[in-house]
Amino acid sequence: MGFRFRRSFRVAPGLRLNLARSGISTSLGRRGAWLTFGPRGMRATVGLPGTGLSYSEQSPWRRPKPAVQVVAPGIEVAELPRVEIDVPPVPEAKPASHPPSKPDAEDVTQADPRLLKIALAIVGLVAASAVLWALLV
Repeated sequence: MGFRFRRSFRVAPGLRLNLARSGISTSLGRRGAWLTFGPRGMRATVGLPGTGLSYSEQSPWRRPKPAVQVVAPGIEVAELPRVEIDVPPVPEAKPASHPPSKPDAEDVTQADPRLLKIALAIVGLVAASAVLWALLV
């Protein structure tokens, strides 16, 4: 059994700074719905307060590259036949009315599509809890 270290500080309502042996992370949300941004990526957590039930998904900042397939000794790998495909020429592109923007440091096409659903669920839970809070107070 190993030692663990974790310390959390409330910076503002709904915003926490978490310190752990693995690094510093920031959590945003309310009881029952949290988004945590840390050194390993982003984690979305949705739960039912008071029940101990929760669901959490982690998305790394960068997707892991697929591993290179290692061939076992004694097994032959046959190459597939190469087939030529006729591709029509691409027409000349018209110049854009504005210069192209700089590419971001991270490619947005690498984002995990599940995070959008989780983020929307968290926003919905926070909004619903805010409405319930306003009705009860």
